[in-house]
Amino acid sequence: MTTRKRKPDHIAQEDWDAVDSPPLPSELIARMKPARESMPPHLYEKLVQAFKARQAQEAKEREDVTLSVERGVVEHFKEGGGDWRGRMSAALRQAAQVKRDAG
Repeated sequence: MTTRKRKPDHIAQEDWDAVDSPPLPSELIARMKPARESMPPHLYEKLVQAFKARQAQEAKEREDVTLSVERGVVEHFKEGGGDWRGRMSAALRQAAQVKRDAG
């Protein structure tokens, strides 16, 4: 199974492309344990709390909208796979920043 990872906005494309991350062998994946089984309980709880806090913050920063977009635009983002909505949101965020910077 090949999963395409989404580049975080704060990492330059050149740096992202320079990293070689070969897929993990299935034998290694089969031997992996969940974090809750392999981490000390107090550290795992901190990890869970941090994850939940981040999710809550992201939920506050988002707004669901209904938007009509040209079919070709949507197809362009879908061709990139997986998180096409996230990439579309990043493109809109970048366009808004460019407009703010120019104004």
